[in-house]
Amino acid sequence: RAPRKKTADRRESLKKISKEIPECGIFQELSAYEKRIDSLLIRKQMALQDAIQSVTSRPMKTISMSIYNTFTDQGGAYNVESNASAGVPSWTLRIEGSVPVTPGSMKRN
Repeated sequence: RAPRKKTADRRESLKKISKEIPECGIFQELSAYEKRIDSLLIRKQMALQDAIQSVTSRPMKTISMSIYNTFTDQGGAYNVESNASAGVPSWTLRIEGSVPVTPGSMKRN
């Protein structure tokens, strides 16, 4: 679509209105500001829709995880030993994970 051209009559009428009503200029400024804000909001909305669409179009993968907790030389109510060693208490948290390979998921070069 070609942009609309302002006619001389329209320009003259806008000048007459702005002379008679001083708030008309402020209203025009606000209208221009509103158009800029609307275009910005539309661009941001489209960017968000593109981002959401790209996330949902990714294939889902399953992660297999194993978590282990080991401890040594822990004294207390749960670990009652008659000959408890005088070692330093310690514990280890081990997390292992992998993405299982399914048939057809590997790309061939």
